[in-house]
Amino acid sequence: MAADAVNAALSVYSILLTAPATLRTERDIGIGSTLDEVQVAYANPNSLGSKRLGVESIIVGTEYDGLQIQFDNQGTVRSIFLGAFSE
Repeated sequence: MAADAVNAALSVYSILLTAPATLRTERDIGIGSTLDEVQVAYANPNSLGSKRLGVESIIVGTEYDGLQIQFDNQGTVRSIFLGAFSE
């Protein structure tokens, strides 16, 4: 959380989900979801500009304001990051 000035309202700039988090995305993807489930939910070319970075990561949106979904060696979601992950 951060604020633009002292005593200003705080804002959440990013969220990182890892196990044992049970929160899910708007498209019902969470920790433990499979690569196939993520591809159905997000890998459609019309799906917010999704791009695949190898088997281990999918970005929905852009690296400046997006969702990064990372996978383990078994092809299940190990983390979900929402926010800017590049400057």
